[in-house]
Amino acid sequence: MEMLLTLAESILRDHPAPAMPFGDLLVQVREHPSCSSVDGAKLLGVLKSAPDRVKILDPARGPWRPREGGSAPSPDAWVALLGTPRSGPSATSGTPALRILRESVRWLARGVDERSTSEVARWHRMVLEEAAVRERWTGRAA
Repeated sequence: MEMLLTLAESILRDHPAPAMPFGDLLVQVREHPSCSSVDGAKLLGVLKSAPDRVKILDPARGPWRPREGGSAPSPDAWVALLGTPRSGPSATSGTPALRILRESVRWLARGVDERSTSEVARWHRMVLEEAAVRERWTGRAA
């Protein structure tokens, strides 16, 4: 379990964006040889067991959507790293302004109440805006 969590944190740390869609994270986790058979429910359980290290925010969650039993988040859920990134290309790449923007949006995820649809929606909008700014400045999206 710890190895799977460490792998997910490493992927998030090296990603140029402040958060990743859950489905994209799952695909990258499965690319690791020892985790090729990991399913969404197992990864979700590991991530939920470490609320001080990662946060799962689902902008599509709300009273309009029936619960699917909690086995996996919606395809629209995002995973943000809460710990301080210590290494990786994202820590040193891009302009200082882009690094500050990335870390600011990532840091703001800490304070988002995942039960509040409006807070999650505001944070999600910041993630999308950060991606648009990064794409304009560097010519590439995450």
